[in-house]
Order: sequence, then structure tokens, then C-alpha cells
Amino acid sequence: MGMISRWADTVGSSRKPSIGVKILAAIFGVAAFVLAIAALEIATNPSLTDGTTASLLVVAFVFVVGVGLLVVAAGLWIGRSWAWTWGFVLYTGAAISSLIAVVQTPEPVTLLGVVVPAFVAVYLYSKREQFDTANTESV
Repeated sequence: MGMISRWADTVGSSRKPSIGVKILAAIFGVAAFVLAIAALEIATNPSLTDGTTASLLVVAFVFVVGVGLLVVAAGLWIGRSWAWTWGFVLYTGAAISSLIAVVQTPEPVTLLGVVVPAFVAVYLYSKREQFDTANTESV
């Protein structure tokens, strides 16, 4: 019975993410859903692409990223440590890549592309204890 309880603890969350993390996860989820749907629309509408293999690969990549972000959003919602790790890595990477873009094109709009993902990464980092697998109780 102890093995089943430990399995249930890993499947169902014994941790409760804060309301801020849940709001962030909901925003991620909506954005990811829109990204995936947009990619499907582009892929199925021949007038939106030139029909080359390269353009279809880009659309497929965008779709996969959208679905992946949707999975991360769901993991954040229920308090999974892997979702915290992926979310933190993705938003830190987005902030760094946007910072490179700001250096290359110093415009106020590109600066916003640094501030938003950096804020999200810092916020997720500040909530890391909610996702710490070492602190979960095993039965």
C-alpha cells in the first residue's frame, strides 16, 4: 500500500502552488493554446504559407513548442518540479536572447522583450520552494 501512496503523491500534487503561479500558468496555457492553434491554422491554410518543406517545418516546430508550453503550464498549475525547471529555463533563455536582440537593435519595444520574460523567470525562481521535490512528503 505504501508504494501506491508514493505513486499517488507523484501523480496527484501534494504541493499547492500559490495563486500567482496559477495565474502565470493560466496565462502560459492560453498563450500556448493560441500558438498551437495558430500553427494548425497556418499549416492547413495553403494561402498562408508558400508550401515549401522549410515553411512547413517551421510551422510544425511552432506547433510542437505550443503543445510543449501547454504541458509546462499544466505542470505549473499542479505544482510539478519538472514544470518549474522547464519554465525557468525557457523564460531565462527568452530574456537572454531578447537581451542580445536589444544590443543589436536598441529600441524600446525590444527592451520589453527582455523585461517580461526576465520578470517571469525571477518570479518563478522566487517560488521555487513550492516545486522542491525534496520537500514533498512520502507516505
